[in-house]
Amino acid sequence: MVYPERKVNLLKRFLDAFTTYDQVIIVDLNNINTDQITKTRIALRKEKATVLIGKNSIVKVAIDILTRDDDPKWENNHYQKQYPKR
Repeated sequence: MVYPERKVNLLKRFLDAFTTYDQVIIVDLNNINTDQITKTRIALRKEKATVLIGKNSIVKVAIDILTRDDDPKWENNHYQKQYPKR
């Protein structure tokens, strides 16, 4: 399956974050207004935090890439070679 470039770039950013940092926080943003999200992002950036916002499906694929056993037949196998298993 061919994914749009923006989704591939976001997936790579999630993979980089998951392999770079020892701790990550995943939150659900349902029922949170834009003003609250913006204020939180600004405050976290002041603390040198990395803030990524993406769809659940992209986050799940990133986690699957980092935790799944090596399977040469799997469509995302090429990412498993680029990123260490966690």
